[in-house]
Amino acid sequence: MKETKIKVNDIMVNSWGYDQTNIDFYKVVGLTPKGIKVRKLGKSIIEDGFMCGKATPLNDFANDKIMTKKIYYFHNKPHITMSYGSCSIWDNKPESCSWYA
Repeated sequence: MKETKIKVNDIMVNSWGYDQTNIDFYKVVGLTPKGIKVRKLGKSIIEDGFMCGKATPLNDFANDKIMTKKIYYFHNKPHITMSYGSCSIWDNKPESCSWYA
């Protein structure tokens, strides 16, 4: 099976949480010999139920911080580790999220 490759401008998604599901999006802004550089994107959430909704990335950055992350592969798909869980390439579908009061 061929490994998926990450490219500049790819969007990566991180879904994490315990009592709620948080969604963070990151845009690939550069490549390094062993990893990538990413910046966090803003997001839009459309509520579609009681304390839940669908999140999609906005085309603007949430802050100026650029993070360099090492790529690892799981089931031939690239991932990067974040403080909470890991990111994979976003499939362009809205992500389910939830919140607690």
